[in-house]
Amino acid sequence: MTDETFTQFSRREIRRRARTWYPWLVRSMATRTLLFVAVLIIVGVTAKPWHWEWLRPDESAKIAEDFLFEQGVELGNYTLIQAAEYRHDGVWNARRDSVGFSYTPAIGYVNRYFHTREKEDSWTVEVSPAGRIFKITRDVDEFEPGRKLQKSEAYLLVLGRLASGLGLGADRLELVKDSLSELPQRNDWFYQFRDLQGSPQCERYFVRLTGDLLTSFEALPAPTASRIDARPGTSHERLLAFALIVFGVFQIILHHRHPISWKRGMWWGLVAMLLVSVERALTISQATLLVPGGSEAEDFVRRVLLAALIDAVQSGVVVTLIIASGESIARDLLPNITTFTRIAPSHRGWRGAWVQSARWALPAAAMFLAVEAVFGLLHEPGGLSGDCLKIVAEIIGSPVREAAGPVLLCRAVLWDEAIYRLWLFPLLIFWVRGPLTAMLLMAGAATYFAGFHPGDWLSAGAAQYVAWSLMAGWLMIRVGILGAMLFHGAVLCGMTALALIWTGFGAMSGIILLVLLIFAMGYVAVTGETKGVKDDEDA
Repeated sequence: MTDETFTQFSRREIRRRARTWYPWLVRSMATRTLLFVAVLIIVGVTAKPWHWEWLRPDESAKIAEDFLFEQGVELGNYTLIQAAEYRHDGVWNARRDSVGFSYTPAIGYVNRYFHTREKEDSWTVEVSPAGRIFKITRDVDEFEPGRKLQKSEAYLLVLGRLASGLGLGADRLELVKDSLSELPQRNDWFYQFRDLQGSPQCERYFVRLTGDLLTSFEALPAPTASRIDARPGTSHERLLAFALIVFGVFQIILHHRHPISWKRGMWWGLVAMLLVSVERALTISQATLLVPGGSEAEDFVRRVLLAALIDAVQSGVVVTLIIASGESIARDLLPNITTFTRIAPSHRGWRGAWVQSARWALPAAAMFLAVEAVFGLLHEPGGLSGDCLKIVAEIIGSPVREAAGPVLLCRAVLWDEAIYRLWLFPLLIFWVRGPLTAMLLMAGAATYFAGFHPGDWLSAGAAQYVAWSLMAGWLMIRVGILGAMLFHGAVLCGMTALALIWTGFGAMSGIILLVLLIFAMGYVAVTGETKGVKDDEDA
């Protein structure tokens, strides 16, 4: 039985009506783009968390080499491999705790020196962007010869090493504990100092003196220091995530109605493998190209390349599974929204789908940029800000920073949106028979696998991540996967670009990211407007 109020339009009539939508949609999108840019500028000007310009990688290497040279290390016998590393337990907000940030930063430079002939000999010197050495490690053979120092001689020597190499004078250090390890050819002394002028986040120092060399130094927080509101690493949960994905794919294969899109899934899997491979290539140090054969550095580079290969293959397999099965379950349960292989409704086309999605995604992205900036000043970074710091570390450590940024962001958006919005969200709807409950469960799962365990869900970072996941899920229902991707990409790209600009020397990389984002928005809007006017003239 047909509803008399329902009008069936022909495809030609739908296309004709769609042409009249473009001017209104484009003006609406332009207004929202200006809002996003205004919020981005306000956040960039008012929310900078650092008071200094960050060191460049070569400047951090100079600080490390000065320390090693002062100890008498022959640097000509060593090969440097350098990277920037994100630490989930680092102090991020320098405005609140500048002393702590200088020792245990959220992002630090890792300078690894491998001996060209002696395979077991290597130094690791970690330097903060503020120019302070906060960790030193040397792999020492127990049978390596060295001076056998007496207690008083060793104590005076370690104080001198700390003062000349690290700027920690004896007047600010209080000895808490010392111990001796007597080896066949030398004495190793271990010390624990308390910094009388340090902050709670870097009050204690663990030091090792091997012969007459300072071979270990680490800054640790005081026992009474408040725990930093940051997420731990998630590598130990990768196997659990993969097992759950395989189980979910099996469930979808059993209950699907639309065909499983294996061919399209494999295509997206190849895209994921390519992204991961390019990302790894762009973030590997240039120094690895000069590694001499037979040294420990050669083994290190082999391990890095093997890890990159495993990561690329794993990403390709997982993306193939979730796209192939996610397309089927998403079309079963959410027939009116767009998916990865069906980005645009038939009467809108790519430009119409982009403009319509951007109209919803840009205001949401502007709101979350402002919220995360406020929480970043009051607490440690959470939500997507925490993810952006990891990306910033990889961009800073890349020899090709301008190219690494877009690739890293594309990989992050594709991975999260494919897993959580395209695949997990409709699968949960199938299981619980309710989109609201499924949205809450999806946000909880995304927060957990981002590193926030249930005990941390009342923290500011976890609350932001849950809210962000709920917004992305709502956009998925409202306008489809493209809306969720644009929201995710705008927030992550905006915050990452600002963080790069705040570092000073990474400003060009940040500006390029912002130009690419705004240009993409403007290009689609302008071409959409031009197409609409041209079609009207032809009609």
